[in-house]
Amino acid sequence: SKIYHQSPRRTRRTIFSSGATAGYKALFERVIAGTADKAEFSPEVQQALFGQSDRLAEFVKGLSPIQKFSFSGSRTEGDVIIRTYDIEYKEMTLVLMVGRDKANRVVAFGLNPA
Repeated sequence: SKIYHQSPRRTRRTIFSSGATAGYKALFERVIAGTADKAEFSPEVQQALFGQSDRLAEFVKGLSPIQKFSFSGSRTEGDVIIRTYDIEYKEMTLVLMVGRDKANRVVAFGLNPA
């Protein structure tokens, strides 16, 4: 099922689906496992993400299993749609931000504590 919502700041509708959330969770898990296909990412994100992923992956792997992975919003910046997800662990919650361009390449990837 799909949930349609629109924030006051956007003029475009964002369509949320559980399938999209599952896809972003799988992307996150591949990045942490070191099995992500680098072709999915822009050269800038490849350089930034995969040069540091060992430290990031080790930190995340030290946390308990994911308790909840949930969509928390999206925004559009130019041609890039940035989706935000809350990743809840027993110890803490992380916020994942993933931006994709029109070619569906990941052009932004951020992970921060909530």
